[in-house]
Amino acid sequence: MTEEETSISIFGVSIVVPSSSTSHRKWQFLSSGDIFCRYFPPINRIFFFKSVDDFPSIVDSLKSGLPLALELFYPLAGRLALDADGRLQLDCNDLGVEFVEAAANIPFSELEDDCFQYRSFFRFLVRRADLLRSDDFDLPLLSIQVTKFDGGGVSIGIRCSHVICDSYALCHFVISWAELCRKLSISMVPFHKRTVLRLETLFPESSQCGKLTKPVGAETECDAETDVMKPASELARRVFTFTTEMLLALKAKAEKGGKGPFTTLEALIAHWWVAAVTARDLPKEQPVGLLMPMNSRNMLDSLPNSYFGNPTGGAVVMTTAGELVTGGFTMAVSRIHDTRASYNSQDFCNQIKQAEERNNELPPNFPRSQLMFFMDTPDIPFYETDFGWGRPICVRAEGIKWEGDCIALAGRGGGGVDVFLGMAAPSMKGVEETLLCMQ
Repeated sequence: MTEEETSISIFGVSIVVPSSSTSHRKWQFLSSGDIFCRYFPPINRIFFFKSVDDFPSIVDSLKSGLPLALELFYPLAGRLALDADGRLQLDCNDLGVEFVEAAANIPFSELEDDCFQYRSFFRFLVRRADLLRSDDFDLPLLSIQVTKFDGGGVSIGIRCSHVICDSYALCHFVISWAELCRKLSISMVPFHKRTVLRLETLFPESSQCGKLTKPVGAETECDAETDVMKPASELARRVFTFTTEMLLALKAKAEKGGKGPFTTLEALIAHWWVAAVTARDLPKEQPVGLLMPMNSRNMLDSLPNSYFGNPTGGAVVMTTAGELVTGGFTMAVSRIHDTRASYNSQDFCNQIKQAEERNNELPPNFPRSQLMFFMDTPDIPFYETDFGWGRPICVRAEGIKWEGDCIALAGRGGGGVDVFLGMAAPSMKGVEETLLCMQ
């Protein structure tokens, strides 16, 4: 079936609230990491299940566990708000999350036969996947869309405001929700004390946290030529699958050419970065950067694995297009390794301090068009999700807006990695020729 013939029809929209009131918690502090994420699109993930149950039973099961999950992960059922001083905060008001029921007219088997390669209609498997920012005050912070396909099979599309949590925390919620649908206790209780990342807690000698006036709404178009966060207008998107053997070959290549030891992830990031920059054919003097989000859980004693929020710093490598293309994979993997290896808890705390000192606004002349983001890491266990009819046979991402950005998820079947990449169409052709070449 062609893309033009494919349609998604929504036939049910409801609001699900926590099983018992959590509004007594009312206001929740948002850290600078949370507030900074308002500049970025929501987190969008799509879980594909080869279901054996009928669709109404699936919906009933999902809805039975969701209120219990929202009681435990109560920030998701709230809304963004401002405190008296204009700082962004969370209103835990129990207004609930959006639950959407939909149908697709394409056979599930067709997607499966194509290894769930990205298709443009995937954006309609997630509610409002085209949002550019995560700070709309009126929208639910979490939207869930369950879509049935012809011939059986379902997808669960999840959109979550990035202000509320990162991908690790979102995965924690989804797995917990699935456990509750199976009448189990959750494996890990979420940690909600975001004040551990308050500036005064990290730096007792500091003054009060920075303020934040009301930001532009999430659906406002970024049309100003000077807008440093303006996304690319047209991107081709594709999933590249790296098998275990391919990843081991990349790691061996890194060990042979540089001063290791290097991790498989570092080798993969370097390979993707060089291929993407080379394909864009940028001027030699053009600055190019790589931003790698760093999960800072357990870097501080106050940040357990169960922390629900955005305890995420950023490790950045900057060079020029000419230097990267000339130095190639060996130079890139060494720079990436050194940057990641040296990142520590003090770097993370200093980034929070710097953000608060500029009132949690973007740095002056933030070079978004020069940066490529490597988002997520394959160790996030989305494939461990089991609502009672087996684990997903595929998990996909949606929502890349800037050229060269990529989202890496664990591959189907375990061991490999799926890299979801967005590029301008001419550049994508070049990437397709080089990215899966291990030479």
